[in-house]
Amino acid sequence: MALNMLTDWRRAQEDDGKRKVQHNLRSQSWQKPNDGWVKVNVDATCNQRDAIVGLRCVIRDEDGQFLRARSSSVTRTMQPREAEALSMKEAFSWTQQWRVSKCVFESDAQNLVDAINGHGGRSYFDTIVDDCKELLKHFTEVLVVYVPRSVNTDTHL
Repeated sequence: MALNMLTDWRRAQEDDGKRKVQHNLRSQSWQKPNDGWVKVNVDATCNQRDAIVGLRCVIRDEDGQFLRARSSSVTRTMQPREAEALSMKEAFSWTQQWRVSKCVFESDAQNLVDAINGHGGRSYFDTIVDDCKELLKHFTEVLVVYVPRSVNTDTHL
């Protein structure tokens, strides 16, 4: 876990300038997806005291209309980045079963989005990310993007 934290810290230091520019350029409110696409906002919560992880996603269409939502929980202690990865994996699996082919998945977990769009490692987190990458193969077109926490408010509710 210490090695993973060190790696994340180093990446943050390297990308800090880029991340600030990207953050300032991004909208601070939810945006509709392109025509023919759906948008899936994903989030997780960790309650360390009660050992409960909440997994949530909200799906909206190209007009911004609510289509579906899903909320579940897992009884176990988990680090936040692993919980975010598990929530994304569940969202991929659920959406893929729904037979949607063009999806934008949004998360406010920058390290998760970077890991899915990049190369993996050997931690438990990376194992979940590898599972996510396998599930992505079932979509015709898919994007996994980072959004500021303020954009992901529906999943927080």
